[in-house]
Amino acid sequence: MKTKLINIFIPVILTFSLSCYSQSVKALYEVGTWYGFRSSAISYTFDDNLPNQYSVAVPLFDKYGFKLTLYTVTSWAPNWSKIRSAAANGHEVGNHTVTHPNFSTLSVDQQRAELEVSSDSIHANVPGLNGMTLAYPFCVLGSDTLVSRLFIGARGCSGAIEPKTPANLMNISSIICGSLGSINSTAAFNAKANNAASSKGWLVYLIHAINNDSGYSPLASTCLDSSLLYLKNNGSKFWVESFGNVVRYIRERNCLSVQEKSSTDTLITIAVTDTLNNEIFNYPVSIRRVLPDNWSSAGAFQNGTSIIDTLIEIDSVKYVEFHAIPNGGDVLLTRMAALDVQESENSFPKEYYLSQNYPNPFNPSTTILFNIPSRYFVSLKVFDIVGREVAEIVSEELSMGFYSRRWNAEKMSSGVYFYRIQAGSFTETKKLILLK
Repeated sequence: MKTKLINIFIPVILTFSLSCYSQSVKALYEVGTWYGFRSSAISYTFDDNLPNQYSVAVPLFDKYGFKLTLYTVTSWAPNWSKIRSAAANGHEVGNHTVTHPNFSTLSVDQQRAELEVSSDSIHANVPGLNGMTLAYPFCVLGSDTLVSRLFIGARGCSGAIEPKTPANLMNISSIICGSLGSINSTAAFNAKANNAASSKGWLVYLIHAINNDSGYSPLASTCLDSSLLYLKNNGSKFWVESFGNVVRYIRERNCLSVQEKSSTDTLITIAVTDTLNNEIFNYPVSIRRVLPDNWSSAGAFQNGTSIIDTLIEIDSVKYVEFHAIPNGGDVLLTRMAALDVQESENSFPKEYYLSQNYPNPFNPSTTILFNIPSRYFVSLKVFDIVGREVAEIVSEELSMGFYSRRWNAEKMSSGVYFYRIQAGSFTETKKLILLK
């Protein structure tokens, strides 16, 4: 059963994560307090698997591109089909126990049974990293030792905005919304969100019924919609994400190491690591680096995938901002041709560019970065010292953008090779060295 497996490795993970109290970040770098260097994190959590949560709330969050958390009571006839559909779209499914008991009336063994059986049910019905966080029924805390063994974070409801690093991730505060809560109007939602941004904190909402659901403290869907629209329109301030992913970000951010491994005029190699379990703690962390003086712009790649978000300027200092998964492979920053920097998160190259491969010399694989300013048929080939073609890395039509391709030369002999790109009228050739 999955719960037994989780019980094996979660205590080890938390031993490491709780020992992380400071980052190890090289000069020139900055780690975002929240994803995208936003001012605050905001999570919307929904309890008790009420029907309008699936039919009304989930579509609203999908409309705005936000993720919510559904805390499920597994004996209350949850609609697993709709829950799986929400999870497939990135929403979190959390544990709200089997029978929704008051933990103050249960022994530790009884609490364990509630939590483990509920987790088993979630794992059996919903794929992915779900059932990793807990919402306490009636906001009554359970055994901290037990909960910390089974979950990466747990939600209470003391009504406060949490600081950037909560005092206890097994008792995260939330604020009750709806007719019986303190947040029951668009103005109240917006004011509380602005308070969170001012304090650089994490705001967690607790919601039950939507519209005419028969659950606790109904909230009008129009009010929910208006609050989400406000956050969307002020996206530079507010990061809206599921409860579990905010927990992941906090743990990773506080344990993060950012170290430069090498630096040349055209390529910077960065190790982004932490001491957490990679299967669970795999959310990208936002990082900035001062753009080198001789660089007009930059591309950022991890495992061959572009991870650049934007190029920004703060107090006359230029930065490249990217999102890297800790322990997900080295990050490569490469000097690029000038970019069309826009207000949006998308930036596109204005000129052609071919990077020097990395590493060089290499054995047996190496990465080649390039960008093209328009849609072209692109050919990227490798030739030996006498000009014979030995590999075709790219032969396809590509849209404008930044690209990363990897060449595995495991079957090739040591020596000097050349790689050549052709795209439209652009042709460039560079040398690479294979050393076995």
